[in-house]
Amino acid sequence: MLVCWAGGIAASSLPALASSVQWCSWRLSTSSSSPDSSPSPFVHLCEATRQHPATVARVQCDWLRSYHSLLPPMLEDGIRVMIYICSCVGNQRWVDLLDWERSQEWPAVPPTEWTVGGSAAGTVRELGPLSFVRVYQAEQRFQRSTCKAAAQTAEAAPAPEASPAADTAAADPATMDIRVGKIVKCEQHPDADSLYVEQIDVGEPEPRTIVSGLVKFVPLEAMQDRKVIVLCNLKPRNMRGIKSNGMVLCASNDAHDAVEPLAPPAEAPVGERVYFGEDGKGQPAPAEPNRVQKKKMWEAVQPLLKTDGEAVARFKDAPMLTSAGPVRAASLTNATIA
Repeated sequence: MLVCWAGGIAASSLPALASSVQWCSWRLSTSSSSPDSSPSPFVHLCEATRQHPATVARVQCDWLRSYHSLLPPMLEDGIRVMIYICSCVGNQRWVDLLDWERSQEWPAVPPTEWTVGGSAAGTVRELGPLSFVRVYQAEQRFQRSTCKAAAQTAEAAPAPEASPAADTAAADPATMDIRVGKIVKCEQHPDADSLYVEQIDVGEPEPRTIVSGLVKFVPLEAMQDRKVIVLCNLKPRNMRGIKSNGMVLCASNDAHDAVEPLAPPAEAPVGERVYFGEDGKGQPAPAEPNRVQKKKMWEAVQPLLKTDGEAVARFKDAPMLTSAGPVRAASLTNATIA
């Protein structure tokens, strides 16, 4: 099932959707003056999934209200969600902040341009069941009809500088605080079937609480007392009501149906900061979390992290190293690391 979160343009304007699919449309507003009187479509969507697996549901949102509590359960249940809108800036912001099992990977997902009849029609960002689509023509129509003056001002302004995320030449893994950690406690997230809540020793006075979407890939018993690689200088982020203070780095295939936590050598000391290549031993202190977020440092580094043909983690050609040897995935070769 594909759920389309729509606003401002007709779902039929998306040429990638075949005309043969069944459309189910819910408008998340009523004749009442209160947006809270609008029924949640989640139960209806789940029922539609069972009855019509090929259904495309268009959810048209007219009220200013938060859907952060509605979308994560859909994504974590494997329901494909496509968000598209004519005025994409506001929607892009809340999608970037959406609290779901792969939210920490989402900022690094680049947009891919799609075409109709050989002409650029928009962009799409895709990660697992979540897609965010921009439709150029609809955006232009929206700007002409509702914010013509603002659009003219924007056209007259100088072009913005390229973001650090797009400038892979500036990516520096030494800005990241990546350490050897040991899971001292792991349990199921009380409000999310696909998430674990881990207490991880990373060499600090107290273990860090970190939430990871690994339930589908690693059994609970295999998480206990496991050595992992932890990215430690991300700003804390709420994950379904629990603040996650870091990220367990994993290798995954393109389909994201195989995921393996990176593993340091058994002899690697807990809390040791990893480095890349022998020249990386003298790396400077990592950047502070606020700077990492503001300068999009992780978004610049992450696309260049991969496993090689022997499952060794690398940044470009430089292996990820500890004092006891390289960091590896269990079996995934030429895989993405995030």
